[in-house]
Amino acid sequence: EDHLEKKRNHIRQAAITVFARMGYYNSRVSDIAKEAQVAYGLFYHYFPSKDDVLMDIFQSAWTNLLKGLEHLDRSIEDPVEKVKAVVKFSLLEYEKNPDLLKVLVMDVPRLDKFYSEENQRLYNRYFNKVAQIITKGQEKGVINKESSPQVISYLTLGAVDALIRQYVYNPGIKKGQGKISKMTDQMVKVLINGIL
Repeated sequence: EDHLEKKRNHIRQAAITVFARMGYYNSRVSDIAKEAQVAYGLFYHYFPSKDDVLMDIFQSAWTNLLKGLEHLDRSIEDPVEKVKAVVKFSLLEYEKNPDLLKVLVMDVPRLDKFYSEENQRLYNRYFNKVAQIITKGQEKGVINKESSPQVISYLTLGAVDALIRQYVYNPGIKKGQGKISKMTDQMVKVLINGIL
């Protein structure tokens, strides 16, 4: 990683901290520069605007999530175990990076640039990858063939998203029954076995 990329990443991390603490719309470039301990003008050397740093956060984070998903797909043979691993991986990413996930959930979808063709293509790659895993499971006869792989993918990742939102909106949920590992096990049971 060269010096320019290190500095860019440093400013990106500072922006994540500031956006998570203050919210995107309440934050200024000067707040990010202060958090990063860089000159105000230096920010613009790496990012054209506050919007651009937010989109860079999304693109960088989503690319890393996709890499993690690809690794799971390659390293686990059983499709059902893969689905379980996807849920656990996604929720543990939140546990490791709560500020980042808060920004992805709260701030990124509010920005018009998120809905550009390029960003939506990147966003949908995650759902499409999970749908491929479901398809393989259906072909092996271990996942119900009556449902569309894409629908199962949306339901699975939608459930993960809803749980992450609960952690973001209700910080107190982390105590007691809100432990990520416990919640993950419960979610996987419902997703795999249904509610009946």
